[in-house]
Amino acid sequence: MTLSSAFKYRPVVPAFAYGKAALASVLGLLLCAPMAAATFSAIPDNSAELSSTTPRSPISLPKGGAGKKITLFTHGDTVLALREDDGSLNGYSISLFRCAFKILGRNFAIERAPLSRAASILTSVENAVWFPSAFAGDEDRLARSVGPAGQLRIFWYLLKHSKLDPTSESFRKTARVTAYKGSALERRLRAENYVFQTGSADRNRLVAMVLSGQVDALLAVDFRGRLSKETLMVMDDNIKISLFEKLPVAFQISHALHQNEPDFADKFRSATNICRGDLAKKFPNDRLQDN
Repeated sequence: MTLSSAFKYRPVVPAFAYGKAALASVLGLLLCAPMAAATFSAIPDNSAELSSTTPRSPISLPKGGAGKKITLFTHGDTVLALREDDGSLNGYSISLFRCAFKILGRNFAIERAPLSRAASILTSVENAVWFPSAFAGDEDRLARSVGPAGQLRIFWYLLKHSKLDPTSESFRKTARVTAYKGSALERRLRAENYVFQTGSADRNRLVAMVLSGQVDALLAVDFRGRLSKETLMVMDDNIKISLFEKLPVAFQISHALHQNEPDFADKFRSATNICRGDLAKKFPNDRLQDN
């Protein structure tokens, strides 16, 4: 189910339809839902989606290790890189990656991994790229970043009856907040001294934390397209979202890959620049961001 198709499913449900008993039942289902897989799962290759006009001439590669396969890891929870019901990944950033690697003439694989594994992938996997990664940071991070590869919108999720204002200083000092476990947003909330409660790598458990009142707010990307229809309906009746910021995102190259092939990042950037013109014809502007 794509995000657009998820929002087409908007039946009229009266507010009283979810009483305490029903809400408790839904919370039970959410808390019993399987955790996001800790292991990696391969994604079918849809490279045939590229148009015949996409350049195919390989950019010259450095000697030594240039033929090694590079794996793109992503969690599949955003429009830019969305895991469909059949297990495939689609979206602007996935198409950009496939197009660039065809130009590079480089073997690649795409695997799904939970967001909580992003940091360990970048530090421990030799030939890896992670998406999405904030297109910001120190000199080393930016040297390993290739982008922009789209834009994510980051939201606060709060109960509808909450009177808390996420833009206020009192919210920062008193509201109990959470985020995906191991994510950059978790690190940011901790660094900015919010009242942070450890979250989960599983979106269902994060939703349950808000619905149950365990936390006052959740900071996350728009993951509603990955929720079940039942959960989406309950969420729509009980949770409101508030835009926190729009965040340019990039592909981030693993430390080992950058060290072994120092010029790979520049070649990857050159290839993505070539691809953007062709992809602009396929993806309208409103699909270049997570909406």
